[in-house]
Amino acid sequence: MRDILFTDLDGTLLDHYTYRPDPALPALRRLRQAGVLVLPATAKTLAEVVQIGAELGLTDGAIVENGAAIALPPGFPDPVPGGELEVVTVLGLPYEMVRGMLAEAAAEVGARVRGYGDMTEAEVAAETGLSPAEAVRARSRQWSETFVVTDGDPVAVGAALERRGLRAVLGARFLTAMGDHDKGEAARLVLDRLRRDGRAVRSWAVGDAANDAELLAAVDHPMLVRAGHGDWVDIDLPGLVRLDGVGPAGWALIPELMGR
Repeated sequence: MRDILFTDLDGTLLDHYTYRPDPALPALRRLRQAGVLVLPATAKTLAEVVQIGAELGLTDGAIVENGAAIALPPGFPDPVPGGELEVVTVLGLPYEMVRGMLAEAAAEVGARVRGYGDMTEAEVAAETGLSPAEAVRARSRQWSETFVVTDGDPVAVGAALERRGLRAVLGARFLTAMGDHDKGEAARLVLDRLRRDGRAVRSWAVGDAANDAELLAAVDHPMLVRAGHGDWVDIDLPGLVRLDGVGPAGWALIPELMGR
């Protein structure tokens, strides 16, 4: 039997405001020591996840840019020590294509949008509270574009994106334009890979926002922490466990639920 936990990052393992995981660190260590595979499933870029993984010991793999790609270490699920994450599956569209269709959608409905590709690293840092180095990694998008609507109706922009086969997903802070993929689809592919050799797998996932719904629906045991505003978002799934803590404070309760 192998246990795997998919975790959102911003607002879940990482605090919504400080981007720190501190209350969850003992729980994360317990899971890692117990042999649980812990994979971020996030809107963040691969560059961001690699850096965060190096800091927190998250080296089992990752789902990045809202399910646009899956990155795994050599030898997954029993990675070679020191092996770097490699993109093994791409579900998203090329970044410049997404940017182009976002511009077309905004023009169609008379709106103005501003994506990370329109901002400098300093501007992204100012908008997000990230450090300059973190802002560089946040801008290194490959399959999706994070953006804000500076003038016009965000709903209309989202509808125009859908007419082009894209989605507009609301995260903890910003909208993201992306192809027709999600974290749940990517998680199922990872689970299929784990089961290839016939091993039994128990799957868990934790998030904080509406864009985690597909991820939570893809696993055996879905969990939800309180969002930054202090309450749980409105997600209704069979067996959903609502952890009584905001972000990483709720995450800290996971080992007990997993029997670890």
